[in-house]
Amino acid sequence: MLPFPVGNWAELIGNPLIREQHYNMDEQAALAAEHIPRLNQGQRAAFDDIVKAVVDNSGKTFFLHGPGGTGKTFLYNILCYFFRGQGKIVLCVASSGIAALLLIGGRTAHSCFKVPLKIHEDSMCSFAKNSELADLLRITDLIIWDEAPMQHRHIHECVNRTFQDIRGNDKLFGGIVVVFGGDFKQILPVIIKGSRAQVVGASLQRSYLWNSITVLHLTQNMRLNTANEVERQFAEWQLRVGHGDFTNDSDNITLPDHFKTPENTVQSLIDTIYPGVATNPQPDQYFADRTILCSRNDDVHELNKKILDSFPGVEKDYFSADSIPIGEGNGQQGDLMYPVEYLNTIQCSGLPLSKVTLKVGCPVMVLRNIDPSQGICNGTRGIVTRMQSHIIEIQLLSGEFKGKKLLFHG
Repeated sequence: MLPFPVGNWAELIGNPLIREQHYNMDEQAALAAEHIPRLNQGQRAAFDDIVKAVVDNSGKTFFLHGPGGTGKTFLYNILCYFFRGQGKIVLCVASSGIAALLLIGGRTAHSCFKVPLKIHEDSMCSFAKNSELADLLRITDLIIWDEAPMQHRHIHECVNRTFQDIRGNDKLFGGIVVVFGGDFKQILPVIIKGSRAQVVGASLQRSYLWNSITVLHLTQNMRLNTANEVERQFAEWQLRVGHGDFTNDSDNITLPDHFKTPENTVQSLIDTIYPGVATNPQPDQYFADRTILCSRNDDVHELNKKILDSFPGVEKDYFSADSIPIGEGNGQQGDLMYPVEYLNTIQCSGLPLSKVTLKVGCPVMVLRNIDPSQGICNGTRGIVTRMQSHIIEIQLLSGEFKGKKLLFHG
């Protein structure tokens, strides 16, 4: 018989969620001292307002508003350096896994705060008042929440109610200073088959929280300072589109001539975005810098097949593991009415295909938040480097884990 453990192990190791927030204070302070002088005027004003709120323990909530390229993520990370250099606890979350990777120690808001997937106006987060997460939140000094406009206002309200209950404080978010960030000209909450009014009604700006939020503006687009003339012109064009320019009476956006392909065909689009993809092995950066976006799944599958056929090498098919659970009670016969072969032909939004065809050297994208701490989340892009019967090796293309090789069970 094995001996019983001696002492209280949980007491010896402490709260692991709090322990993982302990950074090297000297290192963080040095990074803060290095980066703070690089803030522009708008960023420095926002930095000072947020620092004052945390130091005064005012419990203020901010919304850092700025188009892409104005340095929101840069400011977030400097705030992390500054406060972690003082031993304070900063939690960084984002609405998507790919955005969370850009934040130091970032996680998705759903993962960090245990937000329920089915959300409504009275929802509460799924953790107890005596849990380790609750203990962490009671001593948290600052929360940074990037891409907040992407999420339904019920999510922010759910987190607010939970924090007030956990901390026993009626202030917004239980008195924790919270910095939301994003741009309302970008992606708003997705309401399936919802009207424009329903989408607007789900926005953070329609929440009862909004009137208590202080809005900080970043207006200087750092991408306009680049020496690359093409990138600078594109960044300027994006800003003008966001302000409603280049839109005709039919609400269609008029594209500059240099955005258009020589011929208005799918093959011309492929040849323009992926020149030489069929003839020469391409470096990793080649695929990291290029992508084609489509609004319909059917178009995505058609383009993927057309481009993959042009790749050299042998194709390999990977199939999903399928089964039909037989329910109890009513509906047992109905469960067996549809064969697996038919169900595999259905292509639903948000679900992977039943069959994936790959070649060595082709780019792929992860569709699930598998392990964001290792850079494997929804939106992560990679290159297939090896394929076996049940194992796929993928090399990541960008971000902190660029070049890292991962094995996936196929």
